[in-house]
Amino acid sequence: MENKIAELSQKITDGVSTVFTSDKYKSYLKQASIFHNYSFRNMMLIFLQKDNATQVAGFTTWNKLNRKINKGEKGIAIFAPCKVQKKIIDEDGNEEVDIKIRFKAVSVFDISQTNGEPLKSICDSLSGDVKDYKIIFDSVKNISPCKINFENISGGARGYYSPTDNKIGIKYGMSDEQTLKTLFHEIAHATLQHDVGGNKSIKEIQAESVAFMMCDHFGVDSSSYSFEYIANWSNTEDVAVLQETLTTIHKTATELIYKVDKSIEEIKKSTMKITENKSQQSLSDKLSKAKVSTSTKPVDKLNFENNITDLN
Repeated sequence: MENKIAELSQKITDGVSTVFTSDKYKSYLKQASIFHNYSFRNMMLIFLQKDNATQVAGFTTWNKLNRKINKGEKGIAIFAPCKVQKKIIDEDGNEEVDIKIRFKAVSVFDISQTNGEPLKSICDSLSGDVKDYKIIFDSVKNISPCKINFENISGGARGYYSPTDNKIGIKYGMSDEQTLKTLFHEIAHATLQHDVGGNKSIKEIQAESVAFMMCDHFGVDSSSYSFEYIANWSNTEDVAVLQETLTTIHKTATELIYKVDKSIEEIKKSTMKITENKSQQSLSDKLSKAKVSTSTKPVDKLNFENNITDLN
């Protein structure tokens, strides 16, 4: 397992490095540059008001992206800096302008609160089926540190982990591959106890790297999605952030794979036992019916006598 994990780590590093040079990635970055980077204080405010927010912006930014705010949506209040100018006269009678930075409350909106042209994405959805999909999904639920629910998630998000509600939300209607990839990503967040605050880039790189390794183990090729996702959060062409967090990624992926494998084995044993019991019960029922049939069947006297006559 250790050798395999190391091999997958190198695949991620090489794959992410390739993504950085792609035209698709460059086009995505142009769009991403429109969005603001929020301070820790504003990130906290966004999280407290809408903990499943994924892409947040104000009216002006959404208009630039040809998207409108849905009617009736309530804005997310954050602090925005503004300049306050004040004219002052010095001792010599010269006029000066004193500029101070103040903060005012403004409203922003998550993409799920908007409609219009779809945003450019570098992470196209996975679309394949997965053998033993149900048993893998059920096994992950068995070992999950929090509850897992399917939900109607609007906007671009495919899933989320909410530490405040201690739950994972997975979007309805996705393919087997995308559902499992998203589930692995969110359970990595939950296992690593990723809360609001701190370095979000590192958290996302960790979660998606773990998801990629779990996907590979369970027969899902998520490289086309995961490499682009990790590249988006790395924001550096030397993938230094990825290298720095490999120890945590290795440990988490190994532990989760072991636990899910063990749960799958237990489910299969339980299913086999139930099947055997049903087969034994079915055979027992058939034998009982056969005994009742041979011992209690009434004799048709007329037919019996006719048969005797025919024999003569």
